[in-house]
Amino acid sequence: MAADLTAETFAAALIAVHRDHARDVPDGAAWLCGIARFKIIDSYRDARQQDAARQQLRLERITIEDDDIKAIDRLAGADAPLSVALDQLSAGERAAVVERVVLDRDYSQIAHDTHNSEAAIRKRVSRGLARLRKEMGVQTK
Repeated sequence: MAADLTAETFAAALIAVHRDHARDVPDGAAWLCGIARFKIIDSYRDARQQDAARQQLRLERITIEDDDIKAIDRLAGADAPLSVALDQLSAGERAAVVERVVLDRDYSQIAHDTHNSEAAIRKRVSRGLARLRKEMGVQTK
């Protein structure tokens, strides 16, 4: 059920972004949590998992096996290499990398929301990614 709720939450968020309903969202994490909250409420009301947004996007239902759960636990653990590397970044670099890479936001949007110049955000992302590569031992050409 957790995997279905997660898929439904992100599918609903994708639809909202596509329809430009998420343009002025000040906090992406809080926005996603709000969507998830309503999806959970809906699932309890109907006594079943709602999957309208996933169906609208023609996404198949996710089937999670024991091996998948183990892999998710390993990747999400506090001692996972990426988590450890992210903890080594400054707060500004970590926030910029997450906003740009994970949330796929434009530099201009991040700059506007953080009251910084686009150049400053680009520099934070660049430095943050370089430090992540170094921390994780990733070789570049």
